[in-house]
Amino acid sequence: MSRLCLALLLSIALPTVAAAQGLSRENCRATRDILAQVIEGRKAGMSAKAVTARLSKGEQAVDEKYVETVPPLVKLAYSLEPAMLTGQVAKDYEAQCLSYKP
Repeated sequence: MSRLCLALLLSIALPTVAAAQGLSRENCRATRDILAQVIEGRKAGMSAKAVTARLSKGEQAVDEKYVETVPPLVKLAYSLEPAMLTGQVAKDYEAQCLSYKP
């Protein structure tokens, strides 16, 4: 029973802490979506440089406030084993983002 209470408290507290430190749900969701796009680009055979360029400038660019997140997310996605290139990676990233504590 105490484990259930602790899990409930953490599920409520962690997003609040993350939001207070600038990792809002909106930011975590947006960067999750960027990571998913990077993964799809890699799966389509695009180079890391091409994916970075596509998401950083031009018609398919991400919102300006997220452009600086593109290179590290590209680096992350291109460091993964091909078998790991699934939508679950982006979901797991979002969960970690929301629970991040410096």
